[in-house]
Amino acid sequence: AGHMPKDADFNCGVNDGPVSVETYASVTRGAHGAVDFWGNVWEWTDTVRTSSEEGDYLAVKGGSWKSPRTACRTEYRGEERNATGAYNDVGFRVIRLLRGAEPVRKASLATLAAPQVKVFEKDSGEIELFWDKVENAVEYQIFAYSQETGLFRMLDRTGENSLLIPSSLEELGYVVQALSYTAFSDNVSPKNAVYPAGEEISPVSEVSPAPDKNKLLNYGILCLAALLLLMIIVLLVWNHSRKNKEKPI
Repeated sequence: AGHMPKDADFNCGVNDGPVSVETYASVTRGAHGAVDFWGNVWEWTDTVRTSSEEGDYLAVKGGSWKSPRTACRTEYRGEERNATGAYNDVGFRVIRLLRGAEPVRKASLATLAAPQVKVFEKDSGEIELFWDKVENAVEYQIFAYSQETGLFRMLDRTGENSLLIPSSLEELGYVVQALSYTAFSDNVSPKNAVYPAGEEISPVSEVSPAPDKNKLLNYGILCLAALLLLMIIVLLVWNHSRKNKEKPI
């Protein structure tokens, strides 16, 4: 869909309900030509955010007519709805392919770097997250990843480059996503999850490191030299003893 132009005028927190998709077409037209992917109504997706006794909660994207402006971004991941529910601010985007072909891409998308995150567990059980600030990022979303369920859960949003989390649950990893009005960031993935120091211990770290080959070679050379020296000493002693025996009395 592309990304929301900075200071663009569209239906995000400015009207009392949805409007025609063509109302803001001139400013919400994405890289592929589609319109109204920001604001108006949230878009259903098939991504399961959480599950409970009430059923699955699916992610919705793009913001709506009653959302804060910061939520009306393609990369915003902080909203989910019950898959069996009906809402006046959630809908679908219908796309028609002309002559069965996807429109030629009209723009390239800028990307944001993934923050380098460090996670520390305090004695109190609290978790401290620190990360390097990303150029052009306006704020950051923090997610917790559960290895047991394979799901992400959004914890918080902040404009700073650190966050204190009250407590940690078993097998939780953390991902920080940078957000911008004009660029794209999609690093929320299990492979990018960072765990508190000491939480994950690789079996390799429990085994003694392999001996250094150079050290072994040097040790072998020293042993061989010592053995040769010992043999020379033995030969010298034996030769001296033999000469003494051959002298006439």
